[in-house]
Amino acid sequence: MSNGFPDGEFCIINEATGLYLAALPGGTITGSQQETDWLERTRETVHYTHTANQVLGLATEPSGKNYERWFLDDRKNSWGQEHYHLVNYARTSAPGTPWPPR
Repeated sequence: MSNGFPDGEFCIINEATGLYLAALPGGTITGSQQETDWLERTRETVHYTHTANQVLGLATEPSGKNYERWFLDDRKNSWGQEHYHLVNYARTSAPGTPWPPR
């Protein structure tokens, strides 16, 4: 147990209300902007899409989704010092990548 947190993955639950702490998906942001080529004196519109940051929220019942799973990352940095970070599983997981790293 690191700093009072359990090893491995866990859920954070308020026992009085029964609510689960979750990092909900932030959605998708789309937009466009004008790009100008000053040498050729042309303008074009560039469209973009990116994923928004996660939003901290509450869930009323467990769904088994990654956004309700947490772990404490206590790996040492490049100077050998331990840094304790509470990390949401959904934000760090990628297909084929084992998490949490050890």
